[in-house]
This record gives sequence, C-alpha cells and structure tokens, in this order.
Amino acid sequence: MSCFICNIKCEPWILLKNENIGTEEENKPLGKTVRTCGYSCCRKLTSVLPRNYSKLVLNKDDFCYWTVPVSQNNFKGFEFLTFEEIKGLDDISREKYYTDKENNVMDDKIISEIQDEIEREDEMTYNIENLNHSTDSGNEYDDY
Repeated sequence: MSCFICNIKCEPWILLKNENIGTEEENKPLGKTVRTCGYSCCRKLTSVLPRNYSKLVLNKDDFCYWTVPVSQNNFKGFEFLTFEEIKGLDDISREKYYTDKENNVMDDKIISEIQDEIEREDEMTYNIENLNHSTDSGNEYDDY
C-alpha cells in the first residue's frame, strides 16, 4: 500500500472510501480506497474531501478521539433585567429572578456588585422620572 499524496509505501494512517477523491482523467476512481501515510498528507487532501468526510473513514477504530460535528450549545445565560422590568414582575417571578441571579453570579463578586449598583441607579432614575411626571401633569407653569 502506498500513500495517495507522497507515494511512500507504508501502513495507512487513514483509510478512506474512494468516492470521487482519487480519480483518473476519465473521472474513474483510482481504486476503492484512498490511503495517506500521516496527518500532514491527510491535510493535503482537504481540498478534494467533502466537508464531513467522517462517513468515508474506513479505519475509525484507529482514531481514539474521532468526533462528530459539534452542535450549537443552546444554553442561554442569565439575563439581567432593568428595575422597571423587575418591578413589572409578579411576586413569584421576582423571587425566581433574584434566586436565579444569586445562583448565576455568586461566583463572581465583582459582576454581582456592579449589577447591584446598576440596579440601584436604575431604580433612582425610575423614581426621579416618575416623580417629575406626576408633579408636571397637573401644574401650570409660571412665566417668571
């Protein structure tokens, strides 16, 4: 057996089923399998290999860490709410929010302190805005 890339006679590092990987000029396969001697020669095949060529590997047992494509992690991290959003929650949801907040940021004290400060500032801004709106709505302005 020889390597498809460098033609060195050796045991194959990877053995692939030949599905239009190695072809002659008439697009006929050069054989039933394609062999490479090592990782570097296998990397030179990437331009002719399909995107997910794991189904073509015939010697999967030789690879102890053969993996499947990694799926997207659908984990959604904790999302901080504004004071106004928290105020709009019912009691059970608010309690759940604060419990989730403690569980998710308790490892990082700095983030927890910063978020608490942001929440206090947000509450003060909310109170100031609502105080101004409640006093402005019924009063007439002086021309002085």
